[in-house]
Amino acid sequence: MKRTTSLRISVLLLFTMLFSLLAPLTGLADGIQLKINGLDETTESSPAQLTTSTITLPVTINGISADQINSIYYEITNMNTGVTSVNKTNKAVKNANNANEVVFSGVSLTEGLNKVVAKYGEATVVSSPAAWVHFTSVTNITDLKLNEVALNDNEMYPKSAPYTSLSITGTASNATRIQAYVNGTAYDPVVFNRGNFTFITNTGRNNDLALKPGDNEMRLISTNNSNTYYIDRTFVYDNGQAFAYDAYVKSTPAAADQYQKLAAVPTVTKNTADQVTVKAKLKVPVDSSNNLLYKEVDVAVGNQTPTKYVLSSLPVSSSVANQYRIYDFEYNFTTDTSNKYQAVTFSFITTSDFFQPGGQYAFYVVDPNTPYVNYMEYSIPNGLTVKVNEVGMTQLNRFPASLYVYTTTNASSVKLRVNNSDYATASVIDSTTTDTSGTTLNVWKFDIPTLADGISTLTVVPVGVNGENVQGSKTYLVQISSAPYVILDSIYNGQVFTSASKILCGNTGTGPCLTGRVVNLPEAEKDNVVLQVNDMQFNMSGLYKTPYDGSFTITSATPTADGTKTFGHKDVMGADGKKTFLFSVKVGGKVITESKFEIFILSDNVPYINSVVPVEENPDNKVFKTVKTDEYATTEDVVALTGSVRNATTYTVEYTIPGETAKRSVAIASKTQTYDNDTEKITFTETFNTNSVPLSVNGDYYFQITASNNSGVLATKTVKISKEAHPYVITLPEKLFTNENGKTQANINKNYQRIEIKAEGAISILFGKVEVFPRGGMFVYEAKGLKAGANEIKFTVNRGTAQNAGSLVLYNVNTPIEGAQYKSEIASSMKVFGGDLEMKLGKDVKLMRNDRTSTDTFLTNKRELLFGIANVQTGIVDKDIEFANSLATQSLSGAVETYRFKPASKLFWIDAGTISDQVDAGDAADLKGALEGGGTLPLVSSDPDVSSTLQPTPFYQRYDLQDLVVPTQPVTLTFKYDPTITSDAWKYVTVFQYSTFADRSGAEISAGVPVSQMGWKNLGGVVDSKKNTITVTVPSFGYFQVMYMNDSFNDVTNHGWARDIIDTLYSKGYMFNKDSGGSRFLPDDAITRGEFVSLLVKVFDIPLTNPDTSNPDFQGTFGDVRKGVTLQNSINMYDYLHIEAGARAGIVRGTSQGLFLPNEAITRQDAAVMIARAAELKMGTDEDKVQASLDKLFTDSTDPKFSYYAKPAVEAVTKAGFIEGRPNTLLAGQTELTNRFDPVDNITRAESAAIALRVLAKLKKVPK
Repeated sequence: MKRTTSLRISVLLLFTMLFSLLAPLTGLADGIQLKINGLDETTESSPAQLTTSTITLPVTINGISADQINSIYYEITNMNTGVTSVNKTNKAVKNANNANEVVFSGVSLTEGLNKVVAKYGEATVVSSPAAWVHFTSVTNITDLKLNEVALNDNEMYPKSAPYTSLSITGTASNATRIQAYVNGTAYDPVVFNRGNFTFITNTGRNNDLALKPGDNEMRLISTNNSNTYYIDRTFVYDNGQAFAYDAYVKSTPAAADQYQKLAAVPTVTKNTADQVTVKAKLKVPVDSSNNLLYKEVDVAVGNQTPTKYVLSSLPVSSSVANQYRIYDFEYNFTTDTSNKYQAVTFSFITTSDFFQPGGQYAFYVVDPNTPYVNYMEYSIPNGLTVKVNEVGMTQLNRFPASLYVYTTTNASSVKLRVNNSDYATASVIDSTTTDTSGTTLNVWKFDIPTLADGISTLTVVPVGVNGENVQGSKTYLVQISSAPYVILDSIYNGQVFTSASKILCGNTGTGPCLTGRVVNLPEAEKDNVVLQVNDMQFNMSGLYKTPYDGSFTITSATPTADGTKTFGHKDVMGADGKKTFLFSVKVGGKVITESKFEIFILSDNVPYINSVVPVEENPDNKVFKTVKTDEYATTEDVVALTGSVRNATTYTVEYTIPGETAKRSVAIASKTQTYDNDTEKITFTETFNTNSVPLSVNGDYYFQITASNNSGVLATKTVKISKEAHPYVITLPEKLFTNENGKTQANINKNYQRIEIKAEGAISILFGKVEVFPRGGMFVYEAKGLKAGANEIKFTVNRGTAQNAGSLVLYNVNTPIEGAQYKSEIASSMKVFGGDLEMKLGKDVKLMRNDRTSTDTFLTNKRELLFGIANVQTGIVDKDIEFANSLATQSLSGAVETYRFKPASKLFWIDAGTISDQVDAGDAADLKGALEGGGTLPLVSSDPDVSSTLQPTPFYQRYDLQDLVVPTQPVTLTFKYDPTITSDAWKYVTVFQYSTFADRSGAEISAGVPVSQMGWKNLGGVVDSKKNTITVTVPSFGYFQVMYMNDSFNDVTNHGWARDIIDTLYSKGYMFNKDSGGSRFLPDDAITRGEFVSLLVKVFDIPLTNPDTSNPDFQGTFGDVRKGVTLQNSINMYDYLHIEAGARAGIVRGTSQGLFLPNEAITRQDAAVMIARAAELKMGTDEDKVQASLDKLFTDSTDPKFSYYAKPAVEAVTKAGFIEGRPNTLLAGQTELTNRFDPVDNITRAESAAIALRVLAKLKKVPK
């Protein structure tokens, strides 16, 4: 009974104690207050209007201590959908400047009216007054930057180097997609995440945005499911070189305010007699001493002769010291409306006479009284249009498409032609608009269902009262791509999410959710798209927007194909790891394309050590050999570690040395932390590098890495590095491995190899019978004459009484691809690279320094030739030794001579090296190096094995012609070329050589020392179309490449009879185009005496100089053709060297005044005399017999103008078939055709080409 009473008393006491606590708890809740700042005046009927999906939420608190802040959270209810979201994971942060305020960052709103409430507590909840926010998903573009500098209109970018691989960044709020349109081409960003985007420019890759030097116009377009926004930027791209920008054009009578920007390829209306004005600014770099790096600018407009301006004579607009100057440029000229398209080309000339392209602009000239096309646009999604590029190519990759053609109002209709075939006619005006000058334009619409893939031309022709006005038409080059593909919005490859719920459609709603678009897929095939997420398959039926435009939405409730799960199911998107979205697009039941996207879900923030490895100075030649996972062996004396840890707030690196247990710490030298999400900043990876640790004794070193997070969770990893003793280490070649026979091997693609061995304490190393001694702690030996396949190089390391044998297998793969090399002393016949190149030398040919006037020519047959196959852009042969150089690349690619040609073979490098005039023949080492040295790689500028006077010279710095090592007699080279070139196309095949050549004016720096020029030279060559080979004879070495002429001149293509003849002579370098603008050949112009004798010198292979008889004091045979003087009006047609070679060979004579008159047109009889002399034809000496012969050949043989001195030559060249007479008109009743010779008539360039081709056929240099 007492126990029962006691129990009741205890229970009563317990309840009494509990009730005594209730009052204080309630009082505590009553003292807590929450208030949302900044939105406290909002109401349900008058909410705050926002267009950003995430906001910062400041909350004023009272009665909540610092350790209770984590219990504050927020609740958001979308009043339109009724969905309430409670967020307790996005923790509030205390305001450092206000103890009574906390801040929530990254608070997500959903589209529509949002009720926002801040809350505290669990059992007893305290809520703030509601704040009301209406979020509208409006997209815009802000924070636009180029290389982290604000991208504004009409400014120059980048502000500083580098000038390539630039980044354009910005923010497109609420956007699901953003694209950049530059010069008519659409580009997607490389990164687009939560509205932040990045475009990469000028990398050379097709997918990256391409800016051109000078003026650029760019349109950025952002879209989401309901809105579209665009922004235009016009700016100047600075490529670090000279270029023209801020370029404008106007018809001269027009007012000053009617200038039109050339970047837009405008249309200028003018009468035939009116002038046109072009103005621009010229940006020209200067060196550190403020000296100009370019001296002149060459300006060419359309087909007119280029005009050259001295830059220093132009007015200076502005300048930046030691960087560049800006010049104002203005040019007035007359053009003809018959040539509507006008290209304005700026070329800058360096102080070394190199031509540097400096920008090309264009405009159209039309007659305002006839209908003409102003411009054309094409439609893109969401109703916007983009201009079709007037210059270059535009991509059209979305179909169906609409084209909008803008014409003057006097056009009654417009015709569209695709690849010159009629496609459609627009007869009804779609709308009207006005251009920038207020002129009314008609707009004509063409709907294009689809077009065949590939490059096509679109020509739009306006039709007026007089029918089609072809002069007012425009032709556009387009790249058609109508293949289906899939685009996902706001997802990029490699993106990391902390959970699947963070994968949202438009940054709102419930995840996971995907939106995207299937492009170029017909509606009939829309249900044949399959999505596979890892191993789960989904059908796309029913997921498309109505009406169908390719857009689709995949929500968390979308079922799998078998109906057993949904997209949001934990088995599909729930687990951590990689998620692969594979879209398979079918047409006609067959999979024709696949689009794959890979993302990662990493929700766990426990610490983890990703990797820790030794730092390799050269990854291609690893000195820390992997024994097994986290265990390495080495002979190195020091080691540094690199690695990465994940979600570790602290970590340490410690190690023990062999024989000790005490741990030693290793300092972290550098570290970089990267968050998976910069906004949430929850999970992250930190990459680190340690300081170096000495490996002073042999044995096992153990390195332990310990990582932890704020919760005290630990992760450890141990790495073992064994320091081994080794008798030697091969440091070169670098890419070594152990072959199947257990031997050390390096695979190479050349017949020689430099070997470097490090052997501590060694006295020497014996390679066969060659003993090598150390230099700078290294033993260096070159293995030569390596055959194809395995070559075992055996050696012995000598340490006095101790010796260690070793070997290295050099496997010569002997494959004729880029990087292949072959080195050898000269021989009478040398065939390399599988017969792709063959060299033949005459009897007793040797090598020498290219200066026969010197006492030291270093004549030798022991010097080695180096053959290599080079990269066609950079010129590099050996990628392990040579490095790309912008001047080298510019030198190879900047040649005007190669513009109408394309490569038809590999790029070959042949070299015997250089010997400077500083080499001392009296010094034994110098003499040995000069006589027994050899060719060098084209971009190598140093050699540790030779003295300073014998250092190699890169090909682009070989300014001194006399320093070249050349053969004593010209050698013959035979190249294989592209076997797909047909036998009939021999006429377009030629060989180009890049080397150092004598200036064609014969100019000299001093007596006997020629001025030299570097560049490409067209050598021509004899083609064997059956073997697909071409043979040339050359007096020097350099780069060689077989080229194929793929672009002729319009006035040659349309020539009545001489098209193939002129193409042959031009392609093989015998003749050049006469138009200095480069667009016309002018075949029917009279040929000058200078050009004709130059043509004969080339055809008959007459040497330009005779080094055995040359006299440095001789200034020229003719008074008007002097050494060192550039001949006026020659336009590269003729020069001193060619004319003097003709005089030396006896082909030409001067006038009685000792003049040659090179610019005078040559008569037919004088041409016959030159040909007869050059061909060494037998000419008659009996005047009566010669006259009788000519009487039978020509009706004008007795014409007094027919000079007696020319008649024997005319008879000889006519009988040889080199020159033909001109037919007389048949008289009434006459049946037999007669000919006349016209001895004093001029001979045209086309006729000269025909004569030259007949001579070449006679000489068996071309097929008959």
